[in-house]
Amino acid sequence: MKTFEAYAEELLARQDVPGAAAAASRNGAVVYARGFGAADLERAVPAAPETIFGVASVTKSFTAAAIMRLVDERRLSVDDPVVEYLPEFRMPRGDAAAIRIHHFLTHTPGFPPLPSRWYAFGASAREDPEGAPPPVPVDTRPPFATAGDLMAYLAEGDWAPLGPPGAQFSYCNDGYALLGEIIARVGGRPYARFVTEEIIGPAGLAHTTFGPASAPLPGAATPYVARTRDGARGVVPARTWWYSEVWNPAGGICSTVTDLVHYLTLYRAGGVAGGRRILSERAVAAMTRAHVAVAPGQAYGYGLAVLPDYRDAALVEHGGGRRSISAHVALAPSRGLAVAVLANLADAPVRAIAHGLLNVLQGLAPETPAIVYPAYACAPQRLAAYAGEYRSGEGTVLRARAAAGRLLIEVDGEHLAARAVGPDAFTVSPRGTEQYLRFHMNGAEQAGAVAYGSRIIRRTA
Repeated sequence: MKTFEAYAEELLARQDVPGAAAAASRNGAVVYARGFGAADLERAVPAAPETIFGVASVTKSFTAAAIMRLVDERRLSVDDPVVEYLPEFRMPRGDAAAIRIHHFLTHTPGFPPLPSRWYAFGASAREDPEGAPPPVPVDTRPPFATAGDLMAYLAEGDWAPLGPPGAQFSYCNDGYALLGEIIARVGGRPYARFVTEEIIGPAGLAHTTFGPASAPLPGAATPYVARTRDGARGVVPARTWWYSEVWNPAGGICSTVTDLVHYLTLYRAGGVAGGRRILSERAVAAMTRAHVAVAPGQAYGYGLAVLPDYRDAALVEHGGGRRSISAHVALAPSRGLAVAVLANLADAPVRAIAHGLLNVLQGLAPETPAIVYPAYACAPQRLAAYAGEYRSGEGTVLRARAAAGRLLIEVDGEHLAARAVGPDAFTVSPRGTEQYLRFHMNGAEQAGAVAYGSRIIRRTA
């Protein structure tokens, strides 16, 4: 059987990832911790378990935990309307008053993927031109400096909801950014300070923080971006991780893999971490419950994804990806296992590596899949209904076409053959990692949208 190290090194080398780190704990005790590659290539600094990386959307579980702490203190309810705390929250279409905190926590407010985050990161993007530019022209408006700027953008934008709140899951960073403003207003202090004082500090996470805004963070990995020049792909150092205080609640935390596996104790031990009770058992149960289906075998709780039938039990996990950042954490509570994998390049195969480490700790081959999608016979004449172009406001462009009885997908610069796994459902494997996609049909003749990358992306052509 291939060792975990050989498996991880092969995946990282395939994607030219400069550096990564992985850690695992069993019943709260660290049983594995190792770095791979370099935290800084130019200075020959090796990556290590103590290296600080960005965690991107793994931050969402911290934000959800902060909301649940306020719930425990009876200062708000997840069933409260968002406008009760953010009266200036408006939508150009749809009923903003119908959106509740629960909808933001579960990515079900009905927002389509919007370019908001690029405007949030506008200042960083102007300072650091290395790598691919943002997919929207960030110079067309001032960067968001406050949550009020984000709410003004949402109110004045020309966009329509995907449907009523709660009807369907589509990953929504905007909702988490606004949860941070709710936390600040109800908690009586800035969001980052609340999370630091109520979650990070009590859990004993000594190497976990927000940032860096501008100055380098001591002990942090150098951020890298992939760049193609003269037909050759390589990586170059970036000046900074792109940063925005407005976007902190959606993805602003930095941490180490050992801090993160200690943090996951919070969800294994019913709300206790660092020897202190941070959340009630009821709050943890709400966060780790499957509130909304995402795909076969996959659901979402509050700031955490849930695989309800993982190895006859449940797996709680979350990924994170942003410029120069890849992150994944996973917890199998019934087995007492927690893992974390971080890397200093976007689109690194960290989920596959995290699952591989979990597999080895359970006596399985590292490449054993967490979900096995069944084969499905899709009639060749049906494939024409999916053909078209699908664009999201975040910049994703997915093109589908039928050829020789197969569905071919072009996305993120890759040309992929899709495998049918259910009615209107397929898998593709960008960068070697299997992804589920499902077409939303407008009647029987043509797809109107596609669910891909946890987003619902509307057809544009």
